[in-house]
Amino acid sequence: NEAREEVKKIRKQQKEGDSGKKSLLSADDEEDEDEDEDDERPKSGADRAREAAAAAAGGRPRLPGDEDVTRGELAASTEVESSSTTVTGPLQVEVSSVYNKEQSDPPMRKHCFQYTIRITNNSPSDTIQLLGRRFEIQTVGSSMKDIVQGEGVTGRTPVLKPGEVFEYTSTAPLSVRPIGTTIIAARMRGEYRYVVLAPGQETASAEQIQAGGEAKAELGKFHFIFPEDQRVKPFRSEADEEEDEEEEKEESEVDE
Repeated sequence: NEAREEVKKIRKQQKEGDSGKKSLLSADDEEDEDEDEDDERPKSGADRAREAAAAAAGGRPRLPGDEDVTRGELAASTEVESSSTTVTGPLQVEVSSVYNKEQSDPPMRKHCFQYTIRITNNSPSDTIQLLGRRFEIQTVGSSMKDIVQGEGVTGRTPVLKPGEVFEYTSTAPLSVRPIGTTIIAARMRGEYRYVVLAPGQETASAEQIQAGGEAKAELGKFHFIFPEDQRVKPFRSEADEEEDEEEEKEESEVDE
């Protein structure tokens, strides 16, 4: 009898152990199924936009942006210009920008701008070679600036003798949405790195190129400005419109 009871006890323990293992495995299977469901769940538009932005940035460095551009509210004293001219030492850097309608796709928030840079060596005696550039670009509504930097200018390292000019045009495709509080799409500024070549020196040495330049010329602040047909008109309440009508009426009565 004792042997029979012992056998029953052992079988009961084995059965309970098997039951426990089954319940544990079932829990693991459910977790795996949940993870699979998460992987298969359709991504939201915001998720896709974040992934696209991260891929486009490609690890590009970023800096905190200007607060007025982030808010989309530029002070009345701020010069909203699509061009600028800045003189730093012997170099004068001019820039002008225009909207490129042909390459833009507003419904997809793609707005393309072209900007032309003109760099003049105003030195009466020094020959200068451009070795690199660094730009800061901030789209309206964004809290960060994208930093674009690299060696050369459009793949070249131009040499400018006294009085010579180097000019090029580039494209800035921006992912941005117009807002009613400002006409700008983005703000941009930057700098060019250069070296002054010694008399008889035709091009920068390997050491000078590796150092990235001994001086910098500023690219002054300018804005990419939406054309009239892409701007959002600010909201005006009926009270504002009535107030304007009253002011116009009072002015006309005074003139009479």
